[in-house]
Amino acid sequence: MNWIENDGGVSLWERSDTDSSNWIKTLKKLKIKLEKTIPSKKRIRKPVAVNQNLWNMGDVYAYQFHTEESKLDEVYGKHILFQKMGEGQHWPGGIESLAGDSTMRIHVFDRLFDTIPTIESIGNVRLLPLGYPCEDNNLCMSNFVELSAKREYPVKHLTYIGNMPIPSNKLMIRRGTPLMWTRIEPQCRFSLQLWQGREYETLEDGVFRYIHDDIYDPELSRLPEYKQL
Repeated sequence: MNWIENDGGVSLWERSDTDSSNWIKTLKKLKIKLEKTIPSKKRIRKPVAVNQNLWNMGDVYAYQFHTEESKLDEVYGKHILFQKMGEGQHWPGGIESLAGDSTMRIHVFDRLFDTIPTIESIGNVRLLPLGYPCEDNNLCMSNFVELSAKREYPVKHLTYIGNMPIPSNKLMIRRGTPLMWTRIEPQCRFSLQLWQGREYETLEDGVFRYIHDDIYDPELSRLPEYKQL
């Protein structure tokens, strides 16, 4: 600023045939610009680690379908059960939570309830596979459930009903698209529709296989694509 106030650089124009008036105007403009109040630095918010591991191992929660889309399958107002069966980082290709926090992995039980059930109501209800029927591969029976922001957790639609032994503790397969709390209804509706009337067998703890005599199942071609739900 001191250099500008002392006609900085004007002396150079004395040795030139060019008029220095334009340079003086430039200096005045620069001075006005520099004298303006410098805006305060914007505060950069640090990313906040979201707790994605909210339940204890073996906890069972009843989730109530409540979106308009759930009316299409006539599941609106009904309850489906989730159980925490594990935790860890998302497998390669998924998103790891901040600060190395683990994400919980859940089972989904293959039954809808008209009212909030008791823990005893589960009985021998089977687990719901979370993927396509496939004869050549073991079935995906559990998955991570992703939570990127606290507001996404549907606390108003989840009811804790108790803690019980985990039906399948051993994890033999890690494939499959992670579940998301923001998409949990269409994801569950898709699996419920896909596995209605289909059977699978338990080969050993954590290993399940689709039971079907034919290699090609024509009904699968008539089901909607998962990504469209």
